[in-house]
Amino acid sequence: MTRTNRFRAAREARTRTAYKIMQSVFDLCQAQGQALEQIDLAIRDAYPWGERRAWPYKAWLMARREFYKKHGLPLRPLISIAESVLEDGNMLSSLPTAPSPHIDLPHHEEKL
Repeated sequence: MTRTNRFRAAREARTRTAYKIMQSVFDLCQAQGQALEQIDLAIRDAYPWGERRAWPYKAWLMARREFYKKHGLPLRPLISIAESVLEDGNMLSSLPTAPSPHIDLPHHEEKL
């Protein structure tokens, strides 16, 4: 098995694990008669891998998107990168602008 295949298998395993966790939380919450918003919070609280960053969190988000869609749970719609850049640009254009400081960098002469 190549390194790439091992890495891919590990990523897929993490995503499957995330989905299984969500399924067990969902089943438990449904058995208790909780509303979809409460189930959403319970699934968020069930994140098992510490800090929400890097590949483990990405796997969680991938599994969550599929799980929520399948089970009708509330999920914010995806926006494209282009849309998010436009939003950032609109937000930035409303901010007051300050003059940028002038910085003189030392010149280095090349020695032959």
